[in-house]
Amino acid sequence: MKLMDLETIKQNLFENKNDMSIIFGSSTVGAGSSLPIEPVEYDWEVKNNSLNKTFYFLKAKSTLEFVQKMYIRMEKMQHHCLFSVNDKEVFVSLQTKIVNDITGQDKSLQTFLDELYYDIEGLEVSIDYIGD
Repeated sequence: MKLMDLETIKQNLFENKNDMSIIFGSSTVGAGSSLPIEPVEYDWEVKNNSLNKTFYFLKAKSTLEFVQKMYIRMEKMQHHCLFSVNDKEVFVSLQTKIVNDITGQDKSLQTFLDELYYDIEGLEVSIDYIGD
């Protein structure tokens, strides 16, 4: 295989910007290809100009940890959301009240809450080693 300098690579990418075969070596990359990743399902509901989601926990301790960390984050952001706790469920509704719509602060808090939930309730990841 012949190595290319950076300028040659940039030129090839510019000239063939929609041809992924120069990167993957095949023209079958696209919607029908089988990549090793799958898209994550969007599970926030947009309703009445707000983002809504219910988080479900296995343990009451996890629910408490989630609410505590969520509230600390809201205090730091000076941006609070409507939320309710019922047993091991936390319902969250994100909306910037002054504009009665979803803003960047809501989306930032949304991302934080998803990451926090995954940190608390996420499935364990197992890596299988394939040796020689």
